[in-house]
Amino acid sequence: MARRPDARGAERLRLLWVLDEVREGRMTRVRAAELAGLGLDAFLREAAARGVDAIDYDLDDFRQEVGASS
Repeated sequence: MARRPDARGAERLRLLWVLDEVREGRMTRVRAAELAGLGLDAFLREAAARGVDAIDYDLDDFRQEVGASS
């Protein structure tokens, strides 16, 4: 019989799930932080530690905006 995850395991699984959703573009970072039960700053630190960027911004879009404001 499979054991149910303890509270810590459930929190970890939830965090990994929302990080995957963010990475795939299916969830915002704000919503992910809420579902993970973390403040946005704490979530972004956790995300960065697992290779998920704080900002998802296309480099070409960035270059266009910087060029447009000059």
